[in-house]
Amino acid sequence: MTLINSFNKCFTLILSLLGLMSFAVASHAGVESTQTLVSAQKCGLLVLSHGSPASSWNKLVENLVAKIATLNAEKKTFHAVEGAYLEFATPCAADGIEKLEAAGCDHIIVAPLFIAPSSHSHFDVPAVLGLYSSPSIRETLASENARIARPKVPVTMIQTLNEGTLLDTFARDAFKAISTDPSNEALVVLAHGCPDHHNIVDKTVRRIATYCCGQIGIDYADWAYCGVGQTFWDSAAGAIMQAADSRKRVLVVGLYVSSSADTIVKMARKMRGMKEGDKDPFAGKDIVFSKTSVIEHPTTAQYVLDTAASALKK
Repeated sequence: MTLINSFNKCFTLILSLLGLMSFAVASHAGVESTQTLVSAQKCGLLVLSHGSPASSWNKLVENLVAKIATLNAEKKTFHAVEGAYLEFATPCAADGIEKLEAAGCDHIIVAPLFIAPSSHSHFDVPAVLGLYSSPSIRETLASENARIARPKVPVTMIQTLNEGTLLDTFARDAFKAISTDPSNEALVVLAHGCPDHHNIVDKTVRRIATYCCGQIGIDYADWAYCGVGQTFWDSAAGAIMQAADSRKRVLVVGLYVSSSADTIVKMARKMRGMKEGDKDPFAGKDIVFSKTSVIEHPTTAQYVLDTAASALKK
């Protein structure tokens, strides 16, 4: 099978084999165990997520932070662990920094709970942490009533979730959980996307889709960027329908921190004003939307702790 175009990327079994190679490289470059690091005496960890008006979304983040704190208690890598949000929820980043300082931390590592580099991770997060400033960012944050942190101790921000193998492992397990007949299935990955960081994001999603093909034995993969459902019908729906025209069954997984593919399609239906009982655009097609998100994967808490701990190495 050849590539259709730059936006509808269909992979053959040959490319699937490359997935195994790419994952091996990613594994080699992954984070190391916290057992080998030399940490600051009182270093704190701040897990910073986007935040949502929906309490159910924020509850998932709170649960993850609690798991990280429990894991941390076993080895005491960090003096204290806190969670905070960029917007839409509390505590905010400034609150988190102040709590860690009050706990006696002399250095703070910030782990941004974002899938890949974006305007949020490159500009908004450093800005609310008091590490970056520009007139446009200040104006934006002021309009959102965001409080800027004024750290009294050194603050180090680490990478987003796309580095290492967490996302590869999550997507593989999510696809495997809904796969029943790989030779007759296609897989489609949904992601938020960021036009300003398209190349980085696209490279990540390509790597993950290819790896999953090789691991599961599926020879057709595609992906689409649809925000949190805003552009689903303009981009993702077409990719899914095209896959359904080529294979008997289509598996759809969402590459989101706390949202699943099932959640995204439900949000997209709601945004379009579709109600229960309305005609289903996918009627007659065997399409399965995964109901799991990255934050729910059993390895996510350890991944965040390990990547944060790796920043303490000397």
